[in-house]
Amino acid sequence: QLYKIEPHVFAAWMRVLKKVPKAKLWLLKFTEQGAQSLLKSASKLGVDQSRIVFHDQFPREREFRIKGLAELFLDTPLFNAHTTAGDVLWSGVPILTIPGENFAQRVASGMIKSAELDHLMIARDI
Repeated sequence: QLYKIEPHVFAAWMRVLKKVPKAKLWLLKFTEQGAQSLLKSASKLGVDQSRIVFHDQFPREREFRIKGLAELFLDTPLFNAHTTAGDVLWSGVPILTIPGENFAQRVASGMIKSAELDHLMIARDI
């Protein structure tokens, strides 16, 4: 959800795209205005807009297979992935998250710890 993406988080994601030339950022599209705003921000940060891909909600019967195509899930610190974190872990995709202070900021890290993968997928800061 686009409201979860803080400017400093988006800037960090753009730095990742700059360092990994074939990578793409894949985001759920909620509004055209939000998508256009992120594309404009990417350009300002020196990232070609074609590297950001927006998609509509997937049909539930195909969701796990499609999410399993990703190589890494970048979580948002402001409000962690909840259902999506479970989906991508179930699909075999690693999650990179930063746990925060409250419950909503620690959901993904809790799932990762439960899967005993915390030594691989939890960062301390951006």
